Amino acid sequence: MCNKFSTNINNIRIFIEIGDNMKVALIVLNYNSYKDTAQYVELVSKYNVVNKIVVVDNCSTDGMFNELLKLKSEKVDVISSGKNGGYSYGNNFGVKYLESKNEIYDYIIISNSDIYVEENAICT
Repeated sequence: MCNKFSTNINNIRIFIEIGDNMKVALIVLNYNSYKDTAQYVELVSKYNVVNKIVVVDNCSTDGMFNELLKLKSEKVDVISSGKNGGYSYGNNFGVKYLESKNEIYDYIIISNSDIYVEENAICT
């Protein structure tokens, strides 16, 4: 069985090979980009290899946090960082959130809603 997570960033293809029964979490940072974030979460939530998606709102000022909350599901958590401490702060906030849940993930993938993830990027 082959599980791959693949994405294109600045025309560089990145592959992460995932072994069977490995748990993968994806952190998506949001700042005033509800539409992109919603589309991205809708896409990657379909992939079986991704077990948990954490959307971290980095203190957006667009008033769309309540819309982000509608993305919540068993697979998707939506949280607010409480302040905009920058890119690394928001992602670290998401990692700490995952750690607080006492779940062990083999991979935590830091992602952005403005990258393109191919639909056939993961094979099983």
